[in-house]
Amino acid sequence: MNRLFLMNKLFLLLVVMMFLGLFAAFAFADLKPLTECTVTNLTLTNAGTEYSHEIIPNSIYFAVKARTGSDFKYSWVAAASGTTYRTVPANSEYYIENGKFMNRRILYFQSAAAGLVLEIETCR
Repeated sequence: MNRLFLMNKLFLLLVVMMFLGLFAAFAFADLKPLTECTVTNLTLTNAGTEYSHEIIPNSIYFAVKARTGSDFKYSWVAAASGTTYRTVPANSEYYIENGKFMNRRILYFQSAAAGLVLEIETCR
């Protein structure tokens, strides 16, 4: 092969690699490693009663699931977990990745099953 042709190919490859590196640097610049995770168990002692959980400030990951196979409801508004809510089906998990919990940091939970334990993980 022609030496000049090979040098042009290598130069083009180098330019493409630099472009991809710059793209990756900008695309993933906002991602930070999770440095602190907290697991909390919240027991919904009474059926049909609203319970609250505060998400730790500056969290970017949040997950909640029932320890046993029961549905539960959650809401971002107090006194609304029985009327304005979303249901998390049994054996499912609700999570938010790369979220920023600044304004609404309290979640409200309710279950038809008394004694339901929610496992809540929060990371920042």
